Amino acid sequence: MPSLVAGGGSGALLLLLGVLSLKAWKSGRAGASAPYTVASAAVAALLTFVMGKKFLLTRALFPPGAIAALSAAMLAFYAYNLLAGGNPKPAVAKGA
Repeated sequence: MPSLVAGGGSGALLLLLGVLSLKAWKSGRAGASAPYTVASAAVAALLTFVMGKKFLLTRALFPPGAIAALSAAMLAFYAYNLLAGGNPKPAVAKGA
């Protein structure tokens, strides 16, 4: 049961951070979504560490190995996004 709560909690937190990041990005302010990207990267780093450690102890590919690999990939994406200066500003529709 604690594993289900931790998994659901981290998933819900990442979903919330994603929604808040999207809203900030749509505002068009430069760097507005960066704090949410940093927070998402922190969650991904924690998941990578915890599930990677669990994978090394059990050698179970699923779920700890898969979650560690996906979290590491997302951490790399977040790092790239932050180092590249974030996403480009949203395009403004012509005639609107």
